[in-house]
Amino acid sequence: MSIVLTVNREHYILHDDESIARVRDDIEAAVHAGGRMVLVADRSDGPEVLITPVTAVRIDTVDVEADDPESAPEFVDFDSY
Repeated sequence: MSIVLTVNREHYILHDDESIARVRDDIEAAVHAGGRMVLVADRSDGPEVLITPVTAVRIDTVDVEADDPESAPEFVDFDSY
């Protein structure tokens, strides 16, 4: 299982089950704390984003194999047009 995490129109794809569970828990904790930086990657050197109670967050489950980059969903940023 993989997820597409959307935070304020920025998309992050996570493949690792442990990372997915950690990100979900960290987002919930950040909201309860009033805001906190959350690592949104499978690796420890990935990007961090500020999650607050008003941050727009969406988590979509997708069937993507981590070893097959051709099957990853492609996102078009329509704001750049």
